[in-house]
Amino acid sequence: IRDAWLRTDRGRIIAFGHSRPGDFTADDEIDLGEVAVLPGLVNAHTHLELSWMRGCIGETNDFGGWLRTIIQLKNEAAQHADEVATAIEEAVREARGFGTALVGDVTNTLATSSPLREHGMCGVVFFELLGFRTEDAAPLMHAAMERLNGESASELLRHTLAPHSPYSVSPALFGLIRNALQRDPFARSSIHLGESAAEVEFLKHGTGPCRVALDAVGKWDPTWVAPHCNPVEYLDRMGFIDDRILIVHGVQFGAEELQRLASKG
Repeated sequence: IRDAWLRTDRGRIIAFGHSRPGDFTADDEIDLGEVAVLPGLVNAHTHLELSWMRGCIGETNDFGGWLRTIIQLKNEAAQHADEVATAIEEAVREARGFGTALVGDVTNTLATSSPLREHGMCGVVFFELLGFRTEDAAPLMHAAMERLNGESASELLRHTLAPHSPYSVSPALFGLIRNALQRDPFARSSIHLGESAAEVEFLKHGTGPCRVALDAVGKWDPTWVAPHCNPVEYLDRMGFIDDRILIVHGVQFGAEELQRLASKG
């Protein structure tokens, strides 16, 4: 609507229409100037707690090397606590400044929950779990549920569990996360899937940069057997894919994977 007006009440639009001279008194009107009023934008996949790494990692085609750099920086995060906290605040303000009204934020520490609340940003906080060794699944799940139970409820913010990826989460942990999600009919989850050629190689042959990375951090599970299939089929075999799962990246998907995802809603 060109040259429109809208009326708000306690943060909600309650009426709108074409502007006419004399519609409003000077005390009642705020002239927004030359702007477009749009619905709030949704950023469905953010990593706000990694914002402090901006500029630290160069562009590369080496997924294994990129992954090792991310892990190294994450391990150093405790030494940069103030920088991490400041960067999260700045990232939330930046998102809001560009019109983002809702985020799907992936976090390993829940450090983003308080800043999101304080800035009035709507969102789903995906508490991401990583654990490729079968014996680690139950302890990881127990600790995660205790952390989530300690989060205060909010009208603007919801918390839920999310597995990181097929190369960093064991089938046992996938099963525990799925069972937890099934107990909450409103829960949604998220997963990085089909993100790299290295991930595809790992699932088809059990080799490549993902295997090397697991060995390097001491998280390889010798009982795991490569499923010899694509990432979507792997998750589907475990019953993890349905219409409540947000599939992130998917840049390695062909027609078969896309059709399978579509059939799951």
